[in-house]
Amino acid sequence: MDLDHLPIVPQKPADGSDCCGCLMVEVRGEAATILCNECSAVIETIPVGEVEAAMLKLSETDVFCSAQCSHCGAHRIFPGMAAILMFVCSECGGVSEVERPVQ
Repeated sequence: MDLDHLPIVPQKPADGSDCCGCLMVEVRGEAATILCNECSAVIETIPVGEVEAAMLKLSETDVFCSAQCSHCGAHRIFPGMAAILMFVCSECGGVSEVERPVQ
């Protein structure tokens, strides 16, 4: 299953902890687990066919920032992120450092 098209979603811990992780999907057979890549908190386990809809729902936010790749010029949007310092471009794979943090 190709998961590269899913949005990058910050964990936003409900318990108020200061985790900077993002959600990732781990597929095992017919089940998919959405968990944090930093603290390993499990958000939910769902059928594989529901992954895209679940990740899109988790990404719904009015907070976002964007930046332009310094290598190829592609624009990236980061839903749920209030600021970014660097990112890996999904178009060219280059790592772009943001001179002034984007907010």
